[in-house]
Amino acid sequence: MVRRSAARWITFLVLLAHVLTVGALMVSWASSSSAIAEEHTVALLESSAGDTAVQAELYLSPAESTVTFGSSILADGNVAPKEIRGAILDSLDEHPQLAGVFVGESDGSFYFVSRTEDGFRVKNITVNNKGRRKVALDYLDADQQLVASEVDPEDSYDPRTRPWYSQAINGGGEVIWTDPYVFFTSQQLGITAASPIVVDGEVVGVVGADMELGALSDFLAEDVATDGSSLIVNETGVVLAHSDRSLVQSTTPEGPETMQINDLPAGQGRNAMAAWLESGSDSASTSFEVDGAKHFGAFRTTSVASKNFVIGVFGDQEAVSSDVRDTQRRERKLQFSVGGIALLVAGLLLMRVARPIKDLQAEATTDALTGLPNRRSILGVAAQLDDRDTPHALAMIDLDNFKTINDTHGHSVGDEVLQAVADRLRSALRTTDFVGRVGGEEFVAVLHDVGPEQAADLVARLWKAVRISPIKTSIGEIVVTASFGVATAVGASNHTDLLAEADRALLEAKASGRDQVLVLDLAGELLVQ
Repeated sequence: MVRRSAARWITFLVLLAHVLTVGALMVSWASSSSAIAEEHTVALLESSAGDTAVQAELYLSPAESTVTFGSSILADGNVAPKEIRGAILDSLDEHPQLAGVFVGESDGSFYFVSRTEDGFRVKNITVNNKGRRKVALDYLDADQQLVASEVDPEDSYDPRTRPWYSQAINGGGEVIWTDPYVFFTSQQLGITAASPIVVDGEVVGVVGADMELGALSDFLAEDVATDGSSLIVNETGVVLAHSDRSLVQSTTPEGPETMQINDLPAGQGRNAMAAWLESGSDSASTSFEVDGAKHFGAFRTTSVASKNFVIGVFGDQEAVSSDVRDTQRRERKLQFSVGGIALLVAGLLLMRVARPIKDLQAEATTDALTGLPNRRSILGVAAQLDDRDTPHALAMIDLDNFKTINDTHGHSVGDEVLQAVADRLRSALRTTDFVGRVGGEEFVAVLHDVGPEQAADLVARLWKAVRISPIKTSIGEIVVTASFGVATAVGASNHTDLLAEADRALLEAKASGRDQVLVLDLAGELLVQ
């Protein structure tokens, strides 16, 4: 009887110990959960701001690469703007964020290729030696075939009066970005990247690329992973893009006008962003209240063509960390379980917390279609080159005429081609190098410890691997080729600049016939073709 009583006491004490342990854990959890949720929220927002900065650079860099390429070709002095129409059309076709590419000359001549709903519009203003103007318009379909032509004798447009022209010719030979202004043709707000054309030391014109602000806002709304809001402003606080497109411009009787930070609703991080810009703070995050609710913001500054852009990402704890809140509620219910199942509950929680970590990591870093590193992952690898003094290279890879494959055979066959090309690129690389898919039919290769000649040899091996034989698909064999643009550096470099040079080399490779490899050094000199 004593033994049975002792056993009961021992069982009671064990159960009591379990109950007290669970109670202590609940008290500790209640006091720390709020702080943990806030830390998680800030970490998510800071990560999103960093990702947005990288993606914004890549989103804006095609405009810079396009105008640099155009001005370098036209600086020869023997090439007319209309002779690079094919390269301009290819650039617009490959970079949907570009609204148009143009050339304005010192005599008032103007050549402008812009995107339309059905294809492209080519505007050609010529001025003869007597000052007489002619304005001709060509309309092309999506396949770049001429469908209509006309002349417009009433058109009085003069490129020399536009802000991009004066800023570019006074910009010291560098690529400039304008402040937002109203585009003459579309009457939409936009920004322009522009570069002067210099022939024998004299500025004879300007090459520019337009980007409508609405497109930049759509990019934020689609690609920035947060349930809050995000925006991009310039150094003076003008809103260039917002995940809510209606907050980019206001409508007045005179036409659209830009919006400043102070014009935004308070709930969009207005006060926090304005205070952060005014203070010049180096802090990456902040917190603030809106209608009594706590909100958080994260900031990141990025520079494109010497122009600083500030990214702000905002959200409240519930919106950004709802997954954490849901997990905490589930854990709270489980922690109320009584002593007899405490160990089982702990085991289930452990299994719950430790479930598919590797799968989640793979999902965050791997392209689902090809199995290659995704954009974020491969750009992270490229960013590691910034701290290295050893020679290295980046290669931009673009499949030639891939749109034709999709249009002719369907996207499922296009996916088969992308998977096969990814396998060929991966098998042709050294074990020390990496290749990833950055979107559509574009790939980036990161090559370590290689000089220009060795980089050319390695990329030539990738080029041969792609075109060595037709790719077998569900509809039969398809011949596939690719163009490669390579940028090399002999020491420490900025990976964003290196990517821009590789993209410029790729544009030149495609403009000069496709299915080839072009290698540039960081100074932009053509080393190997």
